[in-house]
Amino acid sequence: MTMLQCSEQALKTLVSLGDSFALIDNPPGVFPPRELVPLAPVHRRLDGMPAAIFLDMDGTLTCTEPLFLHGVEAVVRRTTGWHGKADWAGLDSERDYPNIVGFSTLRNLEYLHTLHGDHVKAPLFFDAVDRALVFLCEHDVPQDIHVRVASMLEAYDLTAWWDYGRMHDRDPGVGNTIQKTCVRRFPQIDQTMFSQFGLMVFYADYLDALEKVNRGEEASVSEALFGDPTKPAVAPMPGVALLCALAKGWLPESAAADIVAAHGRDGGEVGVLAALCRRFAASPVPVALVTSSGRHETGLVLEAVFRAMRGEVATWSLSSADCERIVAGFARPENYLDAIVTCDDVIDGRMKPFRDPYTMALERLGLDGVAAQRVIGFEDTEAGIIAQRGAGVGVPCAVPIEFTMGQDFSAAAHILPGGVLDAVLGEGLFLG
Repeated sequence: MTMLQCSEQALKTLVSLGDSFALIDNPPGVFPPRELVPLAPVHRRLDGMPAAIFLDMDGTLTCTEPLFLHGVEAVVRRTTGWHGKADWAGLDSERDYPNIVGFSTLRNLEYLHTLHGDHVKAPLFFDAVDRALVFLCEHDVPQDIHVRVASMLEAYDLTAWWDYGRMHDRDPGVGNTIQKTCVRRFPQIDQTMFSQFGLMVFYADYLDALEKVNRGEEASVSEALFGDPTKPAVAPMPGVALLCALAKGWLPESAAADIVAAHGRDGGEVGVLAALCRRFAASPVPVALVTSSGRHETGLVLEAVFRAMRGEVATWSLSSADCERIVAGFARPENYLDAIVTCDDVIDGRMKPFRDPYTMALERLGLDGVAAQRVIGFEDTEAGIIAQRGAGVGVPCAVPIEFTMGQDFSAAAHILPGGVLDAVLGEGLFLG
């Protein structure tokens, strides 16, 4: 087939690729402005074991959405001076969440600038950037983050700021002078600057919270998020530890009744879980994580989630040997997961709803397009489901959460209000 086609030929080719398509907006300034993407067919049931299980992180493996949304909202508050609810009510679940949840932080900030950019004050903006820059220079963040920040500052001819941030003995007067210079040069903060520099502000805030969680200061983070210091800031979603242990064949059939009871489910589902324990013990499957978060913050989140999962397993009625086996299996997230794909692995910002991250996960697991049809994927956003369908994932499952339940999940094979527990105990993980 010739690569060059007229519109009539292109239309015929497109129609031949499938029955369902997604219209995806590219980032501003990228040609073409939109892409029409064929979506693979879905399968509600499998006639054999799955080829793999794919998990999203935020909203599926865990729910850090409150932490994430708090960080995005904080960028607006710190740069506008709207510190309280009386100044700004914050993100609106109906208007804002569909444009925020499931998309990259950069896109989130671009969206928020279109709404509130006229209220951003340059002095507040550059003060927030200064604090974030100093935080990133003082903390253990990957070298690629430093390179990214340095390149961004160089693009705006602000390399002196980078040099200042890396000083061991900083003179606050120098920092103030740099900020004042920025205010004179950039009295109006355009969308590009707001999103790029705002990403630094968000990242520092988000990392600070995650580091507090992992060093035992979760109560202070929970107080800021929920007004309740006892509520976990980062925890596995219900049923995730069960699914992860099951997928590797670690769950003994004899524990099915106690595990079902521990999850508050119907006793009639004990037989379903017992059968799954037998099947996965005989044929374990790989598990991959595909997330729009960066590699470093993903590591921090996984550390907190798997620590909580180990604690949950200890509450199940298992033999000492089985408990120790599962706890040891959950010891290191990077060893448990057979593939991890983050936004740092994908070029040109082609994260969800683009298929690229899921295509990469399939490649890392050595799965071709035929095997992809036997992959079960879990996502809490429409963008994630579209990304899975675009990559050929055969059983894309929507697990809506509070922040995403208003999204359109018609592209999913299953919509599971009860999350992964519905998939495991209610649907027998779709095995025929």
